Amino acid sequence: MTARATMWQIRWAVTLAGIFFSNCGNASPSFDCNKATTTIEVLICANPRLAGLDQELAETFQASMRSTAADANVSVLADQRSWLIRRDSECQVPPKDSELHIGEWDVMIVCVSRLYRKRIAELRPHAPAVGDSADPGGLVHPFCLEGVLWSDWNQDPPEQESVSLQGCSTRYVKLPIRISKGNISAQDPDTGEWLEYKPTAVLPDGRQIIIFHDSGGGSGTGSQVATVSRMNESGKISIHGATIFRGHDRCGGTVTGAVPNGTGVFVDLAVNPDSFLHLAGWQVGPSGASPRYQDCIGTVRFRTSLKNGDFDKAGEIISATVDSDTSKFQSSSEQPSSAGNRCFDATVAEMPGALPKAFDRAALTHLVVSYKACLDKAQGNGAE
Repeated sequence: MTARATMWQIRWAVTLAGIFFSNCGNASPSFDCNKATTTIEVLICANPRLAGLDQELAETFQASMRSTAADANVSVLADQRSWLIRRDSECQVPPKDSELHIGEWDVMIVCVSRLYRKRIAELRPHAPAVGDSADPGGLVHPFCLEGVLWSDWNQDPPEQESVSLQGCSTRYVKLPIRISKGNISAQDPDTGEWLEYKPTAVLPDGRQIIIFHDSGGGSGTGSQVATVSRMNESGKISIHGATIFRGHDRCGGTVTGAVPNGTGVFVDLAVNPDSFLHLAGWQVGPSGASPRYQDCIGTVRFRTSLKNGDFDKAGEIISATVDSDTSKFQSSSEQPSSAGNRCFDATVAEMPGALPKAFDRAALTHLVVSYKACLDKAQGNGAE
């Protein structure tokens, strides 16, 4: 192990030693983490303390604009834009699709935190100091989350699991972390195992909501919505995780979005026609009754509880969207035509509006009824 790697590990342990023991400074940032794409946005969303600083700066900036004469607002706005550029440059925030070791991400986050505090102080020089001065801590390695989130799909999830943050980050210090398209991922080159998570929100109590995907190196990928928090236990930092919803693979219902809503979460799933109908309430009937193509044709949104244990309950369907012309899949030799295919295409086509078509709960109920009527007619005519 190199001296530099050892120093990264020491810094990781020290900078995390005083954070996330309370809710102080934790808040959602000034933007929607579900839509985060740049490296700096993902870093902010992945760190509750840094997210709180981003929100505090946004509020401070707006207050500064309101207290400044209208003719001076242009100058204030230009100065803020210049600061954003300096922030990324001074902290050496890389562009999209960048891969670094955990210690390098660590140093970057501490730098961004320092510049945020300095900027807030500049915009309100006569106000008290900004929160506490604890370092925001580093990025949680995706493989550390594997130890706190449920991955055995054949068993019910545990109530809650935890791992030592210091021990886990030391263990995976040599596995680089990639930030790309709003996600934080890592892969073990020896086993092929790949893990990825997307932080989507910070709850008022400091817990993060994340979407977690895992692959053991095969073709299938698991997905789930989980909460993650960091706690001080006898002077040591631990990461706690709880699975709150289990998704499925790819277009069969993989999780694509998770937005807090009161005591629950709006969860978005990518769906093919079969999973679309299943979530809408269709009970699979005889052979040929379900569409056979497996392409993604849209999304379904439902509301589920934040309580662990409701992991396999879709809860209340809120809405759905079909954004693909399903009839185009009929020409594929790998996805032959069937009564289920034709009825799904016809049922979607008869719904009003152009693509993408949005469905509320009532429209989904109507779609299922129309689909069943179409199948009954087709099967009565001897269609396959």
